[in-house]
Amino acid sequence: MYSKNLKKAVVTGTIKRDLKELPLAKLSNEFDAAYAAAVEEGKTKEVAVTVANVVVSDFCKEWSISSLSWFWPQALAHIGTWQLRVNEDGLYDPKSLLVDNCKTQPFNKGLYRLCMYKKRGELLKAQTSGDGPYYCSLVPVILAAFKKYHNIPYSKWAIDSLNLIVEPTLYESMNQVVEANSGELLECRAKGLAIKSGEKAGGYRPAASTYVLYGLGKTILGELNMLGQIMYCQTWAAHPSHRNEYMVLDPNNWDKMPDPLIEEDVIATPRSNVVGNISDIDW
Repeated sequence: MYSKNLKKAVVTGTIKRDLKELPLAKLSNEFDAAYAAAVEEGKTKEVAVTVANVVVSDFCKEWSISSLSWFWPQALAHIGTWQLRVNEDGLYDPKSLLVDNCKTQPFNKGLYRLCMYKKRGELLKAQTSGDGPYYCSLVPVILAAFKKYHNIPYSKWAIDSLNLIVEPTLYESMNQVVEANSGELLECRAKGLAIKSGEKAGGYRPAASTYVLYGLGKTILGELNMLGQIMYCQTWAAHPSHRNEYMVLDPNNWDKMPDPLIEEDVIATPRSNVVGNISDIDW
């Protein structure tokens, strides 16, 4: 259990809006302990990470992270101060980033665990309104910190260990490339948004707020995960009315904002192939 006094300070707003007042080092230590216990019980590394992520979920609830409007802006600003190294190909090295900044620094490592947690909805009050799109599930937040503060494109990171610093579901969707024209994608979009039963049968769910696309199993997007389908169909956070330069919207080009499939009245303005394993790094 975390300090009741500090928790009360967060909830009542008396905490001085400072990332460093959150017990992220404690989160790191508890995550590592849960992970080690799971491995000792014979769990695979993948399952052990899932078990340890319960600690992250509990932390998010305990500290009402989704209600702290200052959390993500400060988190990205802090990550932007981390030391970088380039490899022999001149690309930024994800593994070195973690070794240099997290291996012996529990506070940073705790922040890293939050960035890698797959349920972004537990870390954000809303992902398609306010500042939410800046930090939604389509944003690789660690990479975004360096894009924002150092103008480093996503394409300038070494791919061989990129899975270590991108949330697993997003990393998978970033590497799910589908060759399809706009007509085929519009057909998938319409199919996924179609309402097939109930009083509204025959109509369509609103593209800008629909997270789950239904009935795409036998289409060209059928093998993609949910975020991949969202990218290609330009729905939910990838809708032209929400998207921004920090999202990955095109698996063919992570820094590209593709043309809208449908010309909307809303004009988007800038906002103020093997899946790896996040347990691969040797701390």
